[in-house]
Amino acid sequence: MKAGLADRQSEVSFYSFSIGMSIEATNIQDKETIIRDDRDLSSSIDNIDLELSILNVYDCCSKDNWDGYGAKPITPASWRGILKLIKGLPNSYPKPEATASPRGLMVIEWHRRKGHILSITIENESKLSYNVLFGADEAYGIVAFDYNLPDAILEHLRRLFKN
Repeated sequence: MKAGLADRQSEVSFYSFSIGMSIEATNIQDKETIIRDDRDLSSSIDNIDLELSILNVYDCCSKDNWDGYGAKPITPASWRGILKLIKGLPNSYPKPEATASPRGLMVIEWHRRKGHILSITIENESKLSYNVLFGADEAYGIVAFDYNLPDAILEHLRRLFKN
């Protein structure tokens, strides 16, 4: 599968070119269609790489035992939730890294320097949990979210990238 971007008159489009016929290829094409169709007008080109990274993680970790140690497959609710969450990320901070947890949940993380990390685990489309380390200080919690990033997460991002 190849993915490409086309910029026509300031409109960003996502195109997928695939000759795959397998069930896995069809599933990937369906997920690409969801990303493309779900993109709202405020979505920026900066999020396309992050969205593709999330799609890659989902594809790699959507089967039982994806890590060889009994990991659960990523849940569709967690995948949809992370796509919803990243639409609310401010452009003033670096983009996070997308990963998966062995519990079957999507995770995004920001690493500032050793011992300074913000990790968000997407439970479903309206609930997330977070852990943050600022050296010896640690904070964690569970919060509800909609299309706006929760205030607690924004405050932790500000603190993480301060100075």
